[in-house]
Amino acid sequence: MELDNLVIKSFDKMYTPLLPAIFRSLLAGIYISFGCVFMSVVKADLILPTSISNILSGLVFSIGLILVTLNSGELFTGNCTIISVIFHKRCGCWKIIGNTNSQIADYLMLNYILNMVGTALVAGVVSIMKFNIPVIEAIGTAKFSKSPVELFFSGFLCNALVCLSVIINSKTSNNIEKIIVNVFAVTMFVACGFEHSIADLFFMFIANLKVFTIHHLLASISIITFGNVVGGMLVTVLTCISCYKEEQHA
Repeated sequence: MELDNLVIKSFDKMYTPLLPAIFRSLLAGIYISFGCVFMSVVKADLILPTSISNILSGLVFSIGLILVTLNSGELFTGNCTIISVIFHKRCGCWKIIGNTNSQIADYLMLNYILNMVGTALVAGVVSIMKFNIPVIEAIGTAKFSKSPVELFFSGFLCNALVCLSVIINSKTSNNIEKIIVNVFAVTMFVACGFEHSIADLFFMFIANLKVFTIHHLLASISIITFGNVVGGMLVTVLTCISCYKEEQHA
């Protein structure tokens, strides 16, 4: 199948030793937070037109995903492509059987929790430094003011783009090509206002609690996360099915 690299890598992820998986997941959360901090610098410039500010924010935020890609970080959103293991014909996993579904859920949960810890660490340091706090709070306010339907579909579309970039990157070993794909995908979802659950965890930790209750923030993050999972996994499954059907007719 055309996506053999993606499928095999996804299968291998489920058997990654625990300690490397922990550190890679923790670092991925830190990398994404770096992107959020960098983005706040652009957003601090109120002179820029909104469209230009949004595009530049996406460009600088992409450093987070680039660091994840080049340094083997384990990011929850991109790892939604792990659902592709159901197409791993070499191990007979043409459908989710046995405890394969449990392993997928366990691995993604590990990613999510450690990504969250990574974002919390950077958010804590940024708060102590008081670095761009009003700007970061304003970004968070804009994000968490959306309706539940907006949050879900923003999360859906965001991770559809992220997982498409992961799928495309699985076809090449050239780091320059991977960076280009990441930059375009990230710039698009940031400029369009789509929601990335791990990035939004960073903004949640520095959110203005005078504006939002903790319950509202947790509910918003949950909806975004669900949208990310549905969007990422749906794109992955449809892409794998498409490639498998093409192979059958070849």
